[in-house]
Amino acid sequence: MTADASRHDEVRAEAAAFLVYVVGYQQARVTQRALERYRAAVGTAGIRRRRAEQARAWMWSEVSETLTADLRLHPEVRRLVGGLERDVAAGRVTPAAAARQLLQIFLAR
Repeated sequence: MTADASRHDEVRAEAAAFLVYVVGYQQARVTQRALERYRAAVGTAGIRRRRAEQARAWMWSEVSETLTADLRLHPEVRRLVGGLERDVAAGRVTPAAAARQLLQIFLAR
């Protein structure tokens, strides 16, 4: 590699590093401005209210996911679920009826 090519690579690397810095800096400024505008629009109380709503939704999501995981691990549910899924797919059983049957088995533990 020639000295000119080596220097060219160094300059390109420095320019790329500077570009990454500038883009990151600008992105941080845009994010900060968006947050400031959001705060101005809804206020601090609005942000707290939104966070509280998100926390409640997260709680119920966790409940749902945990119950579903436990339901799927139940031995009797595991034994019956394949047949019920086929019955639902074939239209022999409604989804609601199949779900109720699985829940009754699960809750009878």
